[in-house]
Amino acid sequence: GDVVVATGLTGWSKAGLNLLQRGLTNSDRAISQFKKPNPPYSSAEKLALVANSMCDVSDGLLSEANHIGKASSLTLEVDPELISKLAGFSEIAKLGGEISSDHWDWILSGGEDHQFLATVPADSDYENHGAFKIGTVKALGKNYVELLGRELPKEVGYSHF
Repeated sequence: GDVVVATGLTGWSKAGLNLLQRGLTNSDRAISQFKKPNPPYSSAEKLALVANSMCDVSDGLLSEANHIGKASSLTLEVDPELISKLAGFSEIAKLGGEISSDHWDWILSGGEDHQFLATVPADSDYENHGAFKIGTVKALGKNYVELLGRELPKEVGYSHF
């Protein structure tokens, strides 16, 4: 009966890194998130009050979902359609198109986002705790994390350099 929630849209840091590596300045938001992240600590503190599990998203959304699934012996099913409803999605998708990069790669596998990922009871008031539904928790299936309607990318996490 749990749902998967996040405190915000991931991918901005990886987008900022991609821009800087190419010498581009298309998005102040992306570059700012890469250079000086602003973790939503207040939302995380509130979310912790209702969460059954929670972690920061430092190594990529799917990677962290995989960690929670493995630790819980459950499958976290992440829904791209729900993610596409998050604030900033249109902006990051447009940015990806402008520089010929896959915005889904940034969102799902980028790292250093400093958002928080949690599982919470479906009937909890997680929205009032600064979180947004991005998936559901299921009995353990083939994988600890699944991507509804899509293949999992080969790389699901951030590579530290």
